[in-house]
Amino acid sequence: MSRQSDWRVDVTSNIEDFAEDWRRFVTPANATPFQHYDFLRIFFARLSAGGGQPHIARVRNANGALVALFPMHMVRKHGLNWLRTDERPLDYCTPIFDPALSADHARDIIRAVLAAIPKADLFYVNRIPDQFADGPSPLANMPNAGRLRLSSWQIKMKGASLSALSGRQSKQFKSQLRSRTKKLAEQFERKFDIAFGQSVSPEMYAAFADLRQSSFDTKGRSNIASDPQWGPLYPSLLAEGQQCRAWLASLSADGEMVAALYGFEADKRVQIILPASKMGDWQYYRLGLQLFQETLTHFHAEGAEIFDLSIGDSPYKKRMGGEEEALYDALFPGSFLGQIYYRLWRLKVALRAKMGRIE
Repeated sequence: MSRQSDWRVDVTSNIEDFAEDWRRFVTPANATPFQHYDFLRIFFARLSAGGGQPHIARVRNANGALVALFPMHMVRKHGLNWLRTDERPLDYCTPIFDPALSADHARDIIRAVLAAIPKADLFYVNRIPDQFADGPSPLANMPNAGRLRLSSWQIKMKGASLSALSGRQSKQFKSQLRSRTKKLAEQFERKFDIAFGQSVSPEMYAAFADLRQSSFDTKGRSNIASDPQWGPLYPSLLAEGQQCRAWLASLSADGEMVAALYGFEADKRVQIILPASKMGDWQYYRLGLQLFQETLTHFHAEGAEIFDLSIGDSPYKKRMGGEEEALYDALFPGSFLGQIYYRLWRLKVALRAKMGRIE
């Protein structure tokens, strides 16, 4: 068992202070693209603009070697100070550990981080992936981690041909996709397009933003792309992303954008973030599924290994050949009051596991 003094913790409110370490340390073995420096730098800028309180920790061992990074922010909830890794734009929210560390070391490091931020009562990690692309997630199997009912879905493309990927799709999905694609091409001039980074023109992004807002207005749902705090994150990633390559795909009919898809790619992993498509009579054509398939085909040709359909259990994800990936949350106490809340939370996790329910 290590001691708290075995770990040296530095804390900052500006992730740029750790830029060099962050770029070097994050890999497919210990993180998802949402933990990349490119994405988190813009994320924390938007968090701060909205009045958030970033608390970003870097941990070294006694020899000075980097062993962990913690992208966190502090919120006040239930009369307690929470360090959290989650927020609306983040599908996966987790600290980043050296894959060689044991689970006991990871727990000790978390204790050291909490000790370095004395006003923190709790550290909460939400939407922890069961696995990273090249290795397990150390937090998912801890005794105080709870399985969420919510899952993510991924299409594993590494070493698979398009024919093999098609074989994973349901017959209904393939039949409907073929017939609606044919119908759209017969009635309109059908065109797929994809652009990356600064190649996405202001006009293309504006057309996407209008299409998404219109579809979300029809559905009566909140649109994060037009949120005053988080909306600017997405064009900023297009303009500034380097290791994280943001892109915008579209499907047009007679020159009009009828479906669009925003995402980003890093380490041969494609993250789907913001879909949009025309509603009403256009829904017959299953425009979103057509665009998903076109985009998957494009990235397969580029050599991508994971096509991540994001969190949420929409039936199309399984029909499209996606594999379910478990998600977890975990809570760590940092004070006496935090210990009391933690015991109540553990009871909730036990009930959730027994009853199959989640908040």
